[in-house]
Amino acid sequence: GKIWLATDRSGVGKLTHGKFKMIRLGLTANALAEDAAGRVWVGTDAGVRCYEQETEVTNTLTEYTKGLRVRHVGVMQNGNILVSCYTKPGQLQYSPTTGVIKSWTTDNGLIGNKVRVAIETTPGEIYVGTTTGLSIIHADGSIKSFKQLDGLENEYVMCLYKDSNDIIWIGTDGGGIYLMKNETIISRITSEDGLIGNVIFKITQDKNNNYWICTGSGISRCAPFDSAHGIPTSFENI
Repeated sequence: GKIWLATDRSGVGKLTHGKFKMIRLGLTANALAEDAAGRVWVGTDAGVRCYEQETEVTNTLTEYTKGLRVRHVGVMQNGNILVSCYTKPGQLQYSPTTGVIKSWTTDNGLIGNKVRVAIETTPGEIYVGTTTGLSIIHADGSIKSFKQLDGLENEYVMCLYKDSNDIIWIGTDGGGIYLMKNETIISRITSEDGLIGNVIFKITQDKNNNYWICTGSGISRCAPFDSAHGIPTSFENI
């Protein structure tokens, strides 16, 4: 297999069978994703770059996002690409098949235009984290949003993750993690509960369903637990 690395200013790195190769971009790579066709999509501070067999290619999306600060890219189950921009046009969905681009901003119901991250939780349903709250774009096009009054006390969403219990983890900038089930916030995890820090960059699980949480103060790990009905009893902090 291959491991792709996004770097601050050195571009994108690829590790294959012990060999390392850099693709120099000359700008910050904030995120990357590989689709089923093997294309690698890179979100940078100046738009989306696309690579096929390590060769840069252009398409409707790369042209559309030129000059835009892109914070996150992801791949949907149908092969469409999710692009989170830090200014209008906000959240994008691009179809490589048709070349069509959809955009969501505050003009059509999104909670904010500075988008940090977006993930597909079920087919066609997209959770969008912004600096001013969380929006859920339903498959039918309707949007439900969450701010302080809705229980999201820290509205600056840094990362999103759907765990093995189908619980959505919402990592924030200083407010720790909120857990959401059926579009309702059910619990919160902070440093008071043993988390090493409250600025949350990334959340994931390994093959044994252990949780790994990257924060601004270090990394926290916890064993599998019933996230639908509680929070971890302890953390191993690195």
